[in-house]
Amino acid sequence: MRVSMYKKIVVVSAGIVAAMYSHNGIAGYLESKSAFMRQDYKDAYEQCIQAANIGNPECLNAIGYLYQKGLGVAINLDEANRLFSLAADKNNAGAQYNLAMSLQASGQGSAVDLQKSAKWMLKAAESKNVSAQVNLGTMYSEGKGVEANPSKAVYWWKKAADQGNAMAQNNLGWAYLNGRGVSADQSLAREWLEKAARQAGDDEARTLALNNLKLMRLNKEFGAPKEMVMDVYPGKPDASGKVILTIASENKTPIRLLKVGDKDIGPSSTGTYSITRYVPVGETQIEIYAEGQSGAIYNQHILVRRDMVSGSNALPELDPTKIPSSVRRDAVAIVIGAEGYEMLPRADFSDHDARSFYDYANKSLGVDAQKIKLLSGSSAKRKDILLALRNWLPAEINQGKTEVIIFYSGHGLASADGKKRYLLPLDANVDLLEDTAIAHDSLIKIINGYQPKSITLVMDSCYSGVTKTGKPLLTAARPIAIYSENENIPQNTTILSAASGSQISISSAEIGHGLFSYFIMRGLEGEADLNKDQKITAQELHAYASERVTKEAQRKGVQQNPAISGAYQKVISAQK
Repeated sequence: MRVSMYKKIVVVSAGIVAAMYSHNGIAGYLESKSAFMRQDYKDAYEQCIQAANIGNPECLNAIGYLYQKGLGVAINLDEANRLFSLAADKNNAGAQYNLAMSLQASGQGSAVDLQKSAKWMLKAAESKNVSAQVNLGTMYSEGKGVEANPSKAVYWWKKAADQGNAMAQNNLGWAYLNGRGVSADQSLAREWLEKAARQAGDDEARTLALNNLKLMRLNKEFGAPKEMVMDVYPGKPDASGKVILTIASENKTPIRLLKVGDKDIGPSSTGTYSITRYVPVGETQIEIYAEGQSGAIYNQHILVRRDMVSGSNALPELDPTKIPSSVRRDAVAIVIGAEGYEMLPRADFSDHDARSFYDYANKSLGVDAQKIKLLSGSSAKRKDILLALRNWLPAEINQGKTEVIIFYSGHGLASADGKKRYLLPLDANVDLLEDTAIAHDSLIKIINGYQPKSITLVMDSCYSGVTKTGKPLLTAARPIAIYSENENIPQNTTILSAASGSQISISSAEIGHGLFSYFIMRGLEGEADLNKDQKITAQELHAYASERVTKEAQRKGVQQNPAISGAYQKVISAQK
C-alpha cells in the first residue's frame, strides 16, 4: 500500500510572488508588481530593471526570478543567481530563499552548493520567510547541507506551521506521527495533519496530509509499516526530454517492488536502479514508490525541471584563436567598454565586448598588441578616454601612414537638436552633455589633427535616449531628437554603427555581448569575407553583421538595423 510521509523540498512557483516583492516604495516597483500579477512578465521586467541596475534589492530579486523561470526574458540561471546574490547580500529574505533553492539545483547540487544553500536558507528563515523555514526544516531532517538534526527540523517546521503553511503543518504532523525530532504523539499528529488537510490553497500538502491521516488509521488497525531510506537523483534532461533517474536503497537493501510514476520497474537484489524516462518542458513531479523485502515502504515525489532551448543559444561562442594570420599593418587601436555607469543604468556586457575585441584588433585587424589601448572596467571615464586620445595616441601615429581604429561599446545620446552624437563615458551626466560626454565630431577632429592615413569607428551604441534594455536615459521632460544619418564626415573616415536613427542597440544575455559587437567579431573571424578574396572590407563587414543583427533583434521583438557611412571599400582585415 502506498503512503506519503512528508514533502522533501517545497518548490514555490506562484507563491514566490509574496517573497519576491516587498512593500518598499521604489520607482517602477508598484507597476512591476502589478504587471507580474497580470502575468505581463515583459512589462514587469521593464518596470523594475532600472531600479535593479542601481541596486534596489527588491527589483534585483524580481529580475533574478524572471531570469530563473524564463518569464518575459530568456532563461539565464547564471544571471539569476548573480542578481539573487546581490539582493541576498542586502538582506532581502526573498532573494536569500531563491538563491538557496537555486543552489540545490533540484537535488543535484554539490556538497559545497548544499552548504551554501543551507547558509542562505537559514538567513531567510531567520528573517521569517515561511518558505525558507519549511525547507530548512526538511534540510535538517535529511541532513542536506547541514548535519541531520530532527529536533531542528521540527523547530523550523513549527515556525512555518504556526504561520499557516500547509506543507509545514503536514511535515510537523508526520514528525509527531513517527516520533522524529519529538516524542510520538498521535493526538498532535492528527491535529497538525487535519489543519493541513483543511487548507484549499496547497493541493500537494493537502494530499500528503490526507495520506498521512490514512496511514494513521492503517497503523491503528494493522501496525505501522517501517519507512525505507532511499536516495533518488534525477540527472539533467537532454534536449529531447530524456532524463536518467539514479535510485539506490540504503546499504543496498533488496527491493521487491519499485514503481516510477505508473510504470512498474520490478525488483532489484541490490536495491539500485538507473531508469530513463521522458519529461516535457517545465517542471515535472515524478512519484517514486518502493517496497523492501521486510515490508518497509518508500513513497516520495521528486521534481525534475527541463528548460526550453532558446534559438539564441544556438549561436556559437566567439573564438579569435581560429583567425588566420593577418597582415601586420601600421595601425593603432583604442578599445572602449563603458558598462558600470555612475549616474546611468548599466550598459550590459559592454566590458565583455571591449575585452573580447582586443583580441580581434590584434589577430584580425593586424594591430600590434602594444599599440592597442584597452579602456574598460573603471578606466572608461571621460578623462581616461581624453588622455588616451590626446597623450597616448599621437605618439603611436606616423603621419599619413597609420590607420586608427576606435571600438566603443556603451551608451550614446544625440543632442537636443539632433545634430550631434555623443559617446557617454562612465561619469557622463546627460544634463551636462557637452561637458561630460564626447561628441563624435570632436573625436574625429582630435584624431585627424594627428594626420593619420585613415580612421575606422566601430560603435556599438545607439542615440535614441534609451539603454540597451529599453530604459530611458533622459527625464520625461526632455525631448529626444534623433540625429541625421547624412552627417558630413571626412573622406578618410569609416563609421560602422550598431543601429539606425531612433533604434535601440540591444544586448543578449544568452551570448553575453551586444548583438552588433558579437556579429562584428564573428565576421572578423573570416565569415564576413563574402567574396573569399582573403580581405574583409567595411562594406562586407557591414553586410554580414547587418543581416544577422536584424534577424536576431527581430526574434527579440526589436528593430535594429546597423548602419555604415564613409569609405565603404576600406579594407578592415586582410590575411597574409
